[in-house]
Amino acid sequence: MRATNTNVQALSDRFANFNQQLIAFVEECTTDGWHKISQAEGWPVGVTAHHIGATHYPVIGWVQMMVEGRALPPVTMTMIDQGNSQHAQAQDHCTPAEVLEILRRDGDKAIAYLRTINDADLERLGYVPVLETNLSAGQVFAAILIDSANGHLASMRAAVQ
Repeated sequence: MRATNTNVQALSDRFANFNQQLIAFVEECTTDGWHKISQAEGWPVGVTAHHIGATHYPVIGWVQMMVEGRALPPVTMTMIDQGNSQHAQAQDHCTPAEVLEILRRDGDKAIAYLRTINDADLERLGYVPVLETNLSAGQVFAAILIDSANGHLASMRAAVQ
């Protein structure tokens, strides 16, 4: 008998692996490194780490909306850029402990949600206004919660080297 949740399991494993790498990076980051500026974002490393947990991980809500067949909010890239700028200013003094709490809590929530759906759910298509295209729920999850977030992690790693 063939497992029906192979893709869900693979996506869950990829995300869990990424989240563990990010948590390890934050745990090992020195105070000096925490305040270095990540080149791609132009933010301190700590702010960039906070950004991943606080703005990428909530995208699980978008995935859930897509799985349920609901329309995503009409978010534009301008709205995202403005929100990111405000977030960076507001979190300028975030601590590693705060970031670790978010990454563990919301990372666990994302994995727990994935375990409630099946491969067919991941294939559900929906219109993603910010990208002006149709994507599957699984593509949205992978693109934002793993791939884009991994780009931020690479930028943070480069900043502290």
